[in-house]
Amino acid sequence: GECGGSNDCYGTGDIDQNGILNVLDLLLIVYHILDPEMNDFSDIEFVTADSNSDGTIDILDLVNFIDMILGGGVARKSIDVNQVDVSYTSNSIILNNDFLIGLNIILEYSEDVDIAFEINEESIIGECMSISDTRSECIISTESSGQIISANEVFEIVSIVAAAPGKYLDVNLSEIPLELSIGNAYPNPFNPRVKFDYSLPFESEVEVLVYNINGQMISELVDASMQSGKYSIEWNAGGYSSGVYFVKFNINNIASTQRVTLLK
Repeated sequence: GECGGSNDCYGTGDIDQNGILNVLDLLLIVYHILDPEMNDFSDIEFVTADSNSDGTIDILDLVNFIDMILGGGVARKSIDVNQVDVSYTSNSIILNNDFLIGLNIILEYSEDVDIAFEINEESIIGECMSISDTRSECIISTESSGQIISANEVFEIVSIVAAAPGKYLDVNLSEIPLELSIGNAYPNPFNPRVKFDYSLPFESEVEVLVYNINGQMISELVDASMQSGKYSIEWNAGGYSSGVYFVKFNINNIASTQRVTLLK
């Protein structure tokens, strides 16, 4: 029903008081968070937008109202989640979870660039606003994983505040390597353990196999689809005799082989 100045609207998110909570109300909240001076709320609007009555209007209130619109509540996937996994490159941010989430992100860049941000069109809400010559603040809410924002220039992440319906989330940030790399075996010669570090720029099919000097495969260390990131793998050759072995990496059908020497 109508608010009509009564208490009916407290915490309902119906900012424009037309009796319906919709995307227009969400945008009013977004603009208020991004620039409260230019998008000031009256007392009744503030109370209406403060979903959890904590005296602040922020990304948590926004996600709570989106959850209401989507008919969320108990069945939503974020119920047991306390952390969100976010990866980034020098000019993009990737979300690795697919539950309803809201992100308030502050990005920094050089003063002399003409930066433009592109937000994934599948986002429920996605707005960026310049807050200084070198910083922009972005508010993004989505239910799907994948790249959420990219830019035509490099930027650095100053801060990320994340929320799911009813709670703030810890943010686990990890940098995505820009290229595939496989480090040299260490130590080499070895006894009995040898390690390799490698990094994947995107989700990859990874197979790591060990062959003896006769070309027979004697061990399979990895055979899996792996997310982008930095990894380390170890071969324990305790059960094998001294000699030369070959460790072969197959990553997205690109092969790389290293010769290692076991000295017991």
